[in-house]
Amino acid sequence: MAVEPTPGPRRRLAGATAVLALLAGCATRTPPPENAPPPAPPCASGERLPVGQTCSLRIDSAQRDTPLPLVLAPGDRYRVELPGGQLWRDAGQALVDPLQGDNGADNPVMRWFSSLKRLPAEPYMVAGLAQDGGPPVRIGAPGLTLVVAQYGPVNFFANDVWPMHCNNSGRVWVTVRRLAAEP
Repeated sequence: MAVEPTPGPRRRLAGATAVLALLAGCATRTPPPENAPPPAPPCASGERLPVGQTCSLRIDSAQRDTPLPLVLAPGDRYRVELPGGQLWRDAGQALVDPLQGDNGADNPVMRWFSSLKRLPAEPYMVAGLAQDGGPPVRIGAPGLTLVVAQYGPVNFFANDVWPMHCNNSGRVWVTVRRLAAEP
């Protein structure tokens, strides 16, 4: 009497094979062309940005998080913008604008993992930020206003499934401008 294998192990094997294929892309990624120079001076580590001043931070899509190096205090307000004309890519995908992202519709593996993205309802490879203790948010056009809720890091990221950032390539600039306190 022959015993048929259950579909469960086959599905797990197929899933594991897909994950291994994506991880293999981590070693073979080709970076897109470098984008424009910084739109403002770089954000200085350990400094508090004066009101009205702007700095730039480069987000690396292959890193899970790119920390904002500024000293932030509760109640501080910042305008975060992503200048247009910049590109980055997910493994094997076409270059995409981080304001638009990639919905992954033509890639069954991306569709399968979509609910595990940092921002599940948003396209792959949109730019986002996460404040310590708060939910991650998308940086859209024309930008967003960040109000610091508590001391702690603010991290920028490319919307992807962890640990799949390693197969991304490209870096984009964000600008951060400190706003006056609300009256």
